[in-house]
Amino acid sequence: MLVYRKDPTPPYLIPSGGRGGDEKISEAEAMKRYMIEHGIPEEHILAEDMSATTFENLANSKKIIDARGGRCYTALVTSNYHVYRALRYCRKVGLKCTGIGSKKSFTDYLEWLLSSESY
Repeated sequence: MLVYRKDPTPPYLIPSGGRGGDEKISEAEAMKRYMIEHGIPEEHILAEDMSATTFENLANSKKIIDARGGRCYTALVTSNYHVYRALRYCRKVGLKCTGIGSKKSFTDYLEWLLSSESY
């Protein structure tokens, strides 16, 4: 959200992620609610809640971006250890963007490394 607040435009945000079998709401909805609680206007949030993988997150988000048309500058914000992999997927789906890594704990990194998403 720091990037959002520093941009004079202001930008649109696309929280992305579907709902797991044990989750009451999608990851996108949880992030959207968090953003709204922290002052991001709802009309600047375009949630993508159909994806189950990082690749699907990016492919579906690109469709949302393309549908809006016009000039676009895209920044992908994800866990610092996930940026490289996510940017490779961006290239595969044709999404030009800059990667921004958010700080995560070493424990979070280990949990991700052991998950199926890391492969």
